[in-house]
Amino acid sequence: MKRRAFLFPQQTCYTAAANMALTDIFFLYGRILTHAGQETPYNDLIMHLADSVPDALCQKEEEEIEMRYGYVRVSGKDQNEERQLFAMQAKEIDRKRIYVDKQSGKNFNRPQYRRLVNRLRAGDILYILSIDRLGRNYQEIQEQWHILTKEIGIDICVLDMPLLDTTKGKDLMGTFIADLALQILSFVAQSERENIRKRQAEGIAAARKRGIRFGRPRLSAPGDFGVIVRQWESRRISLEEAQEQCGMSRATFYRKMKEYKLAPDSKNS
Repeated sequence: MKRRAFLFPQQTCYTAAANMALTDIFFLYGRILTHAGQETPYNDLIMHLADSVPDALCQKEEEEIEMRYGYVRVSGKDQNEERQLFAMQAKEIDRKRIYVDKQSGKNFNRPQYRRLVNRLRAGDILYILSIDRLGRNYQEIQEQWHILTKEIGIDICVLDMPLLDTTKGKDLMGTFIADLALQILSFVAQSERENIRKRQAEGIAAARKRGIRFGRPRLSAPGDFGVIVRQWESRRISLEEAQEQCGMSRATFYRKMKEYKLAPDSKNS
């Protein structure tokens, strides 16, 4: 008969519910043996029952097992996260434990990241493809790294940078190298973000010089706008009817009406 390595109740390999159930079973089984006039050594009783316990009761609580998580981030909804997801799947991370944000890395106020942090427990491992997927703010990357690795007590593995793998090199030299690499890469991540914003601003400025307009196209008033305005002012039509005829919202109708009345030729129309 196969025996599990098992000591009850000192060992913590059972769930809380299983421990309660086993306590009742031990008590009842001991009563039966006593009633039958049999004496069974305690350890033999434990081993006998341990072999009879269903496997479902012999599993650790999920929170007590080292869990692997993945975090994926892209800057916008139109960007593709498949490359990062593929890297997570290569590490055999369950899809339910991969958290995806489609949001800028300027700060850590992201819904899926916050959910992930609340789920993490000491001993878990978090995988990210690169440090800029975690964020692009130098100071906040440092702060979050400290919260995750020191306060919560997880390990972080940055897949494209082997130096940033806290599962390895936990001695003083390894920690020093990892901290140094984190500072350099965090600086690079924020610098890249600032350069992207600078290039965007320069591109917009150049486009405006060429006469390119941004945003929604300006809505023009219909040719009979003056007639519609006078009909509305004389209460021959309602405001809703005037808006419908012009194809405008209320705010736009009022703004266009103000512009119309200020126009030099509106009195002659």
